[in-house]
Amino acid sequence: MIYGVSNLRIMFSPKYKHDILTGRIANVCDLAFEAAGKTWNIHIVTKRINSDHVHQFVSLGPSQSPGWTVSRSFPENVTKTWLVYTNLYWFLVAFSGL
Repeated sequence: MIYGVSNLRIMFSPKYKHDILTGRIANVCDLAFEAAGKTWNIHIVTKRINSDHVHQFVSLGPSQSPGWTVSRSFPENVTKTWLVYTNLYWFLVAFSGL
């Protein structure tokens, strides 16, 4: 048994009840999560990308907290996805219920 290892579930929801994580956007998002996991040494046990949210079960080391993990992986994924799909930015931010 390894002490100090945390297993937890992280859920990302870019736009509540809007099916935007489909097709190529879902593929880019998937690749971005994998790259962030490798960059920050976050072991992704399992991941499922649904049309409106992403579920991840991750295993963290003793020096990694859930807040640390989210603050490292989420901004990197959003930036990579927005660089590929610039019109997605306007859907998510500019017209977010205003």
